[in-house]
Amino acid sequence: MPESFGKFDGFPPGNRYISTDMMQKFSDQKWIRLPLFLAIALVFQFCAIRQSPPGGPEDKTPPQVLRTFPAIDSIGVDQLEFLEVEFDESIDPASLRDQIWMMPELPNGFETKVSGGRKLRILLSDSLEDNQTYIVNIGTGVKDYRNNKLESPISLTFSTGNHIDRGEIAGKVLAEKAQDIYILAYPFDNDFSDSIFFNEKARYYTQVSTNGDFRIGYLRSGKYRVFAL
Repeated sequence: MPESFGKFDGFPPGNRYISTDMMQKFSDQKWIRLPLFLAIALVFQFCAIRQSPPGGPEDKTPPQVLRTFPAIDSIGVDQLEFLEVEFDESIDPASLRDQIWMMPELPNGFETKVSGGRKLRILLSDSLEDNQTYIVNIGTGVKDYRNNKLESPISLTFSTGNHIDRGEIAGKVLAEKAQDIYILAYPFDNDFSDSIFFNEKARYYTQVSTNGDFRIGYLRSGKYRVFAL
């Protein structure tokens, strides 16, 4: 024990009692230092409480869709200037490149804009066709700033008519690197020729998945010529 806290070497010879002077000296030294000890302990505890917890689990959650405009599968949609998809977190605008396509395509295409980090706005440059089901696909390449990509593609469907077309073409491509293949669907008519690949974009198309499966949905009833390229 340090000298400053006092030292008691036992009772004096022949004396088994502590004198009042000795008791007062021991008591004074003990209680003078007690408030200082408590103050140090409280300061240490206060600092420990204010300290931020170290580290934390890595964020691996992909962006989730909170809302779309118009709502998915809306019908009777009037002419629009834009479409909008709101996510639950900020997305990286650079990841939008080549990840958004609209079917049928608009003659002059569209532009994209991210507002407030979370709202993806698709600006339309043309009027919409009457009685037509539209599909806007957002690919899995879209990601947040922690490189978490969408778990699955997002399909925003709506119709300018009074119903949603439900036709579907599905199949499987048996080839290596099937994910590099696109499926094109052209409405069947008697004027079809091979030059259509050079003169006209496919009205409907999709990319083959890694296992070779493909699906094109929301088609108008009818016959189609399907090609894999």
